[in-house]
Amino acid sequence: MCVCNLVEAALSFPLMASSSFAQRWLFSKIGCQIYAFIIFSLGLTGIFHLVIVAVDRYLVICKDTKVKKGSAIKGSIACWLSGILWATLPFLGWNGYIFERAHLSCCINWYSKDPQDLSYIVTIMVFCLFVPMAVMSFTYGRIYITIKNSHQPSASTGKNSSGKFSRRKRKRQTKMLKMIIAMTVAFLLSWSPYAIVSLWAAFDDLRHIPPTSDVIPALLAKASVIWNPIIYVAMNQQFREGFLQFIGRDIGRRQHVAAATRSSRPRPTILNSNGQSTTISC
Repeated sequence: MCVCNLVEAALSFPLMASSSFAQRWLFSKIGCQIYAFIIFSLGLTGIFHLVIVAVDRYLVICKDTKVKKGSAIKGSIACWLSGILWATLPFLGWNGYIFERAHLSCCINWYSKDPQDLSYIVTIMVFCLFVPMAVMSFTYGRIYITIKNSHQPSASTGKNSSGKFSRRKRKRQTKMLKMIIAMTVAFLLSWSPYAIVSLWAAFDDLRHIPPTSDVIPALLAKASVIWNPIIYVAMNQQFREGFLQFIGRDIGRRQHVAAATRSSRPRPTILNSNGQSTTISC
């Protein structure tokens, strides 16, 4: 997900910002289609990664099953391949990439009323949005119930009903779960307006949709990359300490370079009354 956010931020904001200032897309039609493909595939990959993380937490907390590193890598590769596959299909004739109405970027052809194009829209909404949301709702619901039950003592033993949870482990898992849920909610809130407007455009007359309804949800969706770093810094003490340490080290290094630069400059000299040179301290 970090790679998704990094690539999306590096591509999305500079290209769309420069086109917004020019009030038109500046990088040719084929460039716009490639841009739309990359952003769409990264968005889908991000959703699939959230599903994988939810399933991972479900297995660890509810089933007490440790996910191996190799399985996690395979799951991440599957997310990338799935995102790229779904985003490639419009190039193969199932729907397509066209300019948005504001002509600032490209998107899936949400406006077409052709049955083939509509079938693609319905399919990606079902398998790339509704199904992932259902999986995440189920897994996080089961995790919540498991953690809640672990706090309640058993009637027969007087101990926690789930012996696999020590207090320290339960606290760590709960903290991590809160951070993951915050990331998931932020991602879905960023992309949901875009998905709603896209369905609106697909099944209603385009004249009923104001142009601002195209631009603002698209900007919110592309701004989804800013939330994860904020959530990491706000909710993860280890990450926050590392981030502050990195900033402090970077500032210290710059100050050291500046001091070394000043000390390496030649100092001016003057001649005194005896004809001897004297160095002036700056």
